[in-house]
Amino acid sequence: MRKESALGTRIPRDERIKQITHILRNRPWLRLRQLSEMADLSASRLQHLFKQETGRSISAYAKEIQLNMVRVLLLHSRYSLKEIGQAVGVPDMANLGRYFKRRFGYTPSLYRRRFRRIALLTKNSQINLL
Repeated sequence: MRKESALGTRIPRDERIKQITHILRNRPWLRLRQLSEMADLSASRLQHLFKQETGRSISAYAKEIQLNMVRVLLLHSRYSLKEIGQAVGVPDMANLGRYFKRRFGYTPSLYRRRFRRIALLTKNSQINLL
């Protein structure tokens, strides 16, 4: 049985895919073309290997990372949603709000109002991105 990451994906065995997951955790806004060049693979081969190794598409993996970054910044910063969206690579507020609500069940502003106090009250609040 393969281990799973905190994102619910299988931990890759292929070193090239491990490298890409690491890159995506730091820069989830990178495009497939850029990632394929970094891995020295064609875009289609990278997509195939990534899905085979992790159980998710590259875009789904990157979107999950971005949404978790948004969640953390909503709870632990005073940045506006627009600033947060730009920081994580999702500058379109309508899409960001829609994706966020679909994933977490709340609009970003309601999520911040509802859970920020809890996060601030929790001593040494640690939220793992991955």
